[in-house]
Amino acid sequence: MEFEKKFRNKIQKKIIEQIEEDFQKDWEWFDQLKEDVIEDEINYTLSSIREFINLYNSTISDKNKQLHFYDKDITVDSLMDLKRKIQLTQNEKEYIEYETQIGRASYPYESRYIEAIIEVLIRRLLVERMDIPDLTDFDGIIEEKLNHKDRLVKNYLHVKSLISGEIFEEDGLSKMISDRVEEEFNWRLNCGGYALEIETCIFPGENDFEKNVSSILELFPFVRLLGDTELEEDEYLVLFRCAENGHHFIKRTDDGVFLEKNSRNPTKSFESWVECLANSPEAAFAVKKEHDTEWHGTIMIPIEGAKNFEESVVQAIKEKQNTFEYHNHTYQLKKSNEGIIYVCSNDKIVAQVLIDEKDFDIEIDEQSRKYISNTEPSAVVIGEGEKQDGKGNNIEGDLYDR
Repeated sequence: MEFEKKFRNKIQKKIIEQIEEDFQKDWEWFDQLKEDVIEDEINYTLSSIREFINLYNSTISDKNKQLHFYDKDITVDSLMDLKRKIQLTQNEKEYIEYETQIGRASYPYESRYIEAIIEVLIRRLLVERMDIPDLTDFDGIIEEKLNHKDRLVKNYLHVKSLISGEIFEEDGLSKMISDRVEEEFNWRLNCGGYALEIETCIFPGENDFEKNVSSILELFPFVRLLGDTELEEDEYLVLFRCAENGHHFIKRTDDGVFLEKNSRNPTKSFESWVECLANSPEAAFAVKKEHDTEWHGTIMIPIEGAKNFEESVVQAIKEKQNTFEYHNHTYQLKKSNEGIIYVCSNDKIVAQVLIDEKDFDIEIDEQSRKYISNTEPSAVVIGEGEKQDGKGNNIEGDLYDR
């Protein structure tokens, strides 16, 4: 969960930096606009305010409580002069930033941010020139007066929100940022990136389970096969399956809950393997909790140079090695008087090799195949004296069948 939090924070920081950069560019660009463009927007905003004030005054019988607004001195020059002096509040800035981002998704986007800046500047002058009444209960009057016509009501409510200052208290920007963070988080990660906690998508090579496992171990130094070892305190469990029609990584939290992320979808609790993976081989990886999470570009697990057990044996013989490593086990090569090469591990013969000219005939002991693959853990340790099966259930004894 710490990986998710850090990655989301990282994404959020970049999004906020980009929004602030966009705002600063548009705030400075506003000064370069033609006078008639600004004047048109001023007139549009002022006409909306006048209409609202007329509607408000028509409902207030007490003339002392009516609004009196004189806007003849609100000109391009007066607004530009105010803009040069103004120190935006955080809420005002966020409102303009939000409208700028909304505008960038529409065409032409300039009108949205121009309108927002002018609204902020005009409201500053409104506050200077008149007392703003409490407009809390005015929504119902607006709907009634305008016969609940959606477009008209929406426009009047917007002006009412601007005059009252409510518009600057809305959390549109924070919600937009939150939505963008989730969108990019889901887009940047698939099951592999999420499970191995790397900030990208990971895809296995062609359907060769053993080669994919070997390549994953070589590609990621912080990943090892759990196999017949125990999970260390600084590691967490990841299970991997692949088949002709798909692949999937899932990870387990310290409290024994398995989590998954299907493609670009949000994360969720793992329930079961999909049909095409239900009977596929499975590798259990022990992954370091602390490792470098940054990776540039999608990761395609290369299996072309990866080797299965038979290919590892042949390479060791050709390179005249007495020992070699495969899936966390060390193997010795021993030659008999009959010319047979035995592949041994822990003084046990797991395979024998007959060489006919350049051909290698490797015969693996059937009882040793599971040992050679070393993909199924004998026990997953999550705490001192506590062991669990693949589903997070506590077990007794040293071995169990998965």
